[in-house]
Amino acid sequence: MNWSVFKVLVLLIVIATVAGVAHTFFYIKKWEEAHTPTGKFIKVNGHKVHYRDINRAPESDLAPIVLIHGASANFLDMKIALGDRLSENRRIILVDRPGHGYSERPKDSHLLNVQTRQINGLIKRLKVDKPIVIGQSYGGAVALKYALNYPDDVSGLLLLAGVSHPWPGGVAKHYSIGAGEGLGTLLRWTLFPALGELKGPDFTAQTFWPSKPPRDYHNRAAIGLLYRPNEFKNNAKDITHLLKEVNSMKSRYNTINIPVKILAGTHDTVVSPTIHSRTLSQEIPNAHFEFVKGEGHTLQHSATNEIDAMLAELDADLSAKAAAIAKAEGNVGTANDAADEPEELVEDLTQSRE
Repeated sequence: MNWSVFKVLVLLIVIATVAGVAHTFFYIKKWEEAHTPTGKFIKVNGHKVHYRDINRAPESDLAPIVLIHGASANFLDMKIALGDRLSENRRIILVDRPGHGYSERPKDSHLLNVQTRQINGLIKRLKVDKPIVIGQSYGGAVALKYALNYPDDVSGLLLLAGVSHPWPGGVAKHYSIGAGEGLGTLLRWTLFPALGELKGPDFTAQTFWPSKPPRDYHNRAAIGLLYRPNEFKNNAKDITHLLKEVNSMKSRYNTINIPVKILAGTHDTVVSPTIHSRTLSQEIPNAHFEFVKGEGHTLQHSATNEIDAMLAELDADLSAKAAAIAKAEGNVGTANDAADEPEELVEDLTQSRE
């Protein structure tokens, strides 16, 4: 290759890179202006957490629910799928996981300990008492870690196509590249946003197979925010570190002693229902697992009847537990009252029984 050709190639690469970066700035501005934060912010451990607290039934006795979204998404996904509907009869908390949507990202947020610490801090600040935690896909792993780390701050789990165990094959190449520096930085600021612009809705639709996304889902759920360089890196780091995270906590699943309901689609090609959900159900005492026939990965959208049935079971479990505790406390109170009575009254009561 002669020097002139080399210079031309370098010039073309520079022009393409500058054009790619310029497009990325335009892309960020377009999506952030079209999808401004829809929730509120609370600082937890020095970092802002973006959340929605929907409470259309303040007199409800049903346990509140915390909805945890999966990878490549933000809380709008769970709001569209479940939050709006379930908030008709109980309090619903939606949260952008660290570094997703509009939540800030503390150091080492690829660790589930950090993610659950932020969520627990939010729950404490909002004074939410022992909620049911529903997690989908990656959010299922977060929910499991939450139950392990904060067993006194959760009343039950509902896992939807959740990740729980090591799997063969690792992760897709674009995640390992996107999580890194060097080439990863270059592609996050040039190629990935352009792909998001051109093919984003198609990529999103693939995760819904064999179902289809809700109408205008990619836009309504602000999935395009994912292709912003920083969020793309955050998402990629979460995914590339997840195998190590689930491997480190799988031996503790048998210590979870709250009600756990598990759903998985028979046609899920994203998270294996047998490697994860079915295996998990055999390791958690009293877990209830069901396959959803003919459904894929996005059960939060497609398995509403099954979710409602599992929630009804959870509500019944918690109601029965509360009744048993109240009865036990009543018996203890009666015994204590008798012990505090004067001797002559105890004698009178004894004689009357005879």
